[in-house]
Amino acid sequence: MAANLIQNLNVCIATQLDSSRIYVHWSFSEHIREMVESMFSTQWEELNLAMCTYDITGLHFNGHESNRYYMKGLTPKQDFMFMNSLESERTYVIDIGIQDKEGSFFSLLRSNPVYLMKEKYEQVNVTSLGWMYEPVKVHQGVQNEFSTYSLYSNDLEQVKKQYE
Repeated sequence: MAANLIQNLNVCIATQLDSSRIYVHWSFSEHIREMVESMFSTQWEELNLAMCTYDITGLHFNGHESNRYYMKGLTPKQDFMFMNSLESERTYVIDIGIQDKEGSFFSLLRSNPVYLMKEKYEQVNVTSLGWMYEPVKVHQGVQNEFSTYSLYSNDLEQVKKQYE
């Protein structure tokens, strides 16, 4: 039941692994996939899924500004990522969305904020999933192409009822 529940939810969860790494996993409901396919007139498997990691340290993040951000391409079947070599004592938020051919980013999911503590942090054992060491491009400043449409609910029972 729990596995089916998360597969039917739109969720993006980020977890600190140590002082410089974050593990993020996400799930899209079939409803969102169909809506996005309709909006972009493209099958889900052919979309350019991307992850945008925002450094929001010291900011009241409203989706339009960040200290810097990192863009990373994803595959349509991908549902997790390890973010490596991040600066410690910074706060990050991760968005999963669609990047069009012009480079504009349309956000679909947003994670919880994650603060990377510099102190000794007990490492989470996730080595069975494998590591992805790949440099990321750093972009400075504001990203204006961000979609501010999001729907959040703190009522888990209401969310569960929607997908029963």
